[in-house]
Amino acid sequence: MTEINWRRYAEVAYVSFGWSPETFWRATPMDFWCAYHGFRKLRGGGQANPLSRAELDDLLKSTLRRDKELLDWGYEKKSSR
Repeated sequence: MTEINWRRYAEVAYVSFGWSPETFWRATPMDFWCAYHGFRKLRGGGQANPLSRAELDDLLKSTLRRDKELLDWGYEKKSSR
């Protein structure tokens, strides 16, 4: 089994996705790969077509909605302990 290069994954998350260290360490592997594939779509890389403006707007709206829901549930307060 190959050792996981956490430093490389963290570098991609911080620089490419704009994640904070806390966001990186709380993310699941699925979160990381979804962000990675989304990042590649935004940049036009890979086999998939880049996101359209409408898809990008939908992604932004869903992210903002999720963040608001987390704050409404008190996630921010609980995570600062």
